[in-house]
Amino acid sequence: MNLFSQSDDAPALSISGVLDSPIDFPLVSRVIELCQEEGMAKMPTFLPCESVSLSDQVDILRRGEANCALIFTTPDVVGELPKDAELQSREVFRIPMDAIVQRDHPLADRDHLTLDDLNAQTIIRIIGPRFSTAWSSLEAQLSRAAIHVKTKLAPASSAYEYVTWNPEEAVLLVQRAPVFSTAMQSASCLRIPIEDERLRLPLTAIYPAGAPSQELSTFLDKLEQTYREAFDPS
Repeated sequence: MNLFSQSDDAPALSISGVLDSPIDFPLVSRVIELCQEEGMAKMPTFLPCESVSLSDQVDILRRGEANCALIFTTPDVVGELPKDAELQSREVFRIPMDAIVQRDHPLADRDHLTLDDLNAQTIIRIIGPRFSTAWSSLEAQLSRAAIHVKTKLAPASSAYEYVTWNPEEAVLLVQRAPVFSTAMQSASCLRIPIEDERLRLPLTAIYPAGAPSQELSTFLDKLEQTYREAFDPS
């Protein structure tokens, strides 16, 4: 709480998008800590968000409600926006993925998986306004790698449901968040790391075109540093 304490009238760097759920709190706290060490004049604040679709986040930026939006997509997708959107993007980090399977699943005896192991498997496709861009990105990576999967649609209204979904006979793909490193390691489920650079979840920052402010550049640098510390400690 000390990291987030600041006066109501303090100038802030408003961040919209995916970093407002419990899965991200340890990472967000570390980013705030690094920004404080840097002595930033405008500290980042994270806006609550119901939809992280690209179009909704673009609207938030156009209305000036946020200085930057963070979503799971790639810069080339952002580049397909109409020219009058006047936005630019920066890929911050590609987050490694894990597979959650039942202990009697054919893949359950592996200590890690590659993308090829997912071929012909049934993948749970989480649907809902918070997961559309993430799934689109993962689906595109599977397609580029010529991996054919069946999908099982499963609605989820929150990040909590996303992490705790029972995969039954299917495979659930989740981002490898340090805070949930042992989640789903239960009597019925296993969490298996996917060690394959071809399947990672791209976290991308979108902001108004032109040179980003010093505060935004510093924030994105610290965000990238935090993700690297968490996922690539070497």
